Amino acid sequence: MDKPIRYGKPVLTNMPYEIGKPIFDKILSTPRPDFEKMKAEAEEVERELRRVKMEKKAREAREQTTK
Repeated sequence: MDKPIRYGKPVLTNMPYEIGKPIFDKILSTPRPDFEKMKAEAEEVERELRRVKMEKKAREAREQTTK
Protein backbone atom coordinates (compact mmCIF):
# COMPACT_ATOMS: atom_id res chain seq x y z
CA MET A 1 0.00 0.00 0.00
CA ASP A 2 1.29 3.47 -0.86
CA LYS A 3 2.21 5.82 1.90
CA PRO A 4 -0.25 8.68 2.37
CA ILE A 5 0.82 12.11 1.24
CA ARG A 6 1.66 14.28 4.22
CA TYR A 7 1.78 18.04 4.13
CA GLY A 8 3.78 19.96 6.67
CA LYS A 9 2.53 22.97 8.54
CA PRO A 10 3.87 26.12 6.87
CA VAL A 11 6.37 28.08 8.93
CA LEU A 12 6.04 31.84 8.53
CA THR A 13 8.84 32.73 10.92
CA ASN A 14 11.54 33.24 8.31
CA MET A 15 9.31 34.61 5.58
CA PRO A 16 10.65 37.81 4.00
CA TYR A 17 8.86 40.95 5.17
CA GLU A 18 7.85 41.93 1.62
CA ILE A 19 5.97 38.65 1.22
CA GLY A 20 4.65 38.20 4.76
CA LYS A 21 3.30 41.71 5.34
CA PRO A 22 0.67 41.61 2.57
CA ILE A 23 -0.41 38.12 3.68
CA PHE A 24 -0.97 39.22 7.28
CA ASP A 25 -2.65 42.44 6.15
CA LYS A 26 -5.10 40.40 4.07
CA ILE A 27 -5.77 38.02 6.97
CA LEU A 28 -6.38 40.88 9.39
CA SER A 29 -8.57 42.88 6.98
CA THR A 30 -10.87 39.99 6.10
CA PRO A 31 -14.39 40.69 7.40
CA ARG A 32 -15.81 38.49 10.12
CA PRO A 33 -18.21 35.81 8.94
CA ASP A 34 -21.93 36.43 9.36
CA PHE A 35 -22.86 33.32 11.33
CA GLU A 36 -26.57 34.17 11.38
CA LYS A 37 -26.62 34.36 7.57
CA MET A 38 -24.68 31.08 7.32
CA LYS A 39 -27.13 29.40 9.72
CA ALA A 40 -30.13 30.66 7.73
CA GLU A 41 -28.61 29.39 4.47
CA ALA A 42 -27.87 25.99 6.04
CA GLU A 43 -31.45 25.72 7.30
CA GLU A 44 -32.78 26.57 3.83
CA VAL A 45 -30.62 23.85 2.28
CA GLU A 46 -31.79 21.34 4.89
CA ARG A 47 -35.44 22.20 4.16
CA GLU A 48 -34.82 21.71 0.44
CA LEU A 49 -33.13 18.34 1.06
CA ARG A 50 -36.06 17.18 3.20
CA ARG A 51 -38.49 18.27 0.48
CA VAL A 52 -36.56 16.38 -2.20
CA LYS A 53 -36.35 13.24 -0.03
CA MET A 54 -40.10 13.34 0.66
CA GLU A 55 -40.83 13.73 -3.07
CA LYS A 56 -38.55 10.78 -3.84
CA LYS A 57 -40.27 8.60 -1.23
CA ALA A 58 -43.70 9.59 -2.58
CA ARG A 59 -42.59 8.81 -6.15
CA GLU A 60 -41.23 5.42 -5.07
CA ALA A 61 -44.45 4.65 -3.20
CA ARG A 62 -46.53 5.52 -6.30
CA GLU A 63 -44.30 3.27 -8.43
CA GLN A 64 -44.73 0.41 -5.96
CA THR A 65 -48.52 0.70 -6.01
CA THR A 66 -48.68 0.73 -9.83
CA LYS A 67 -46.75 -2.53 -10.18
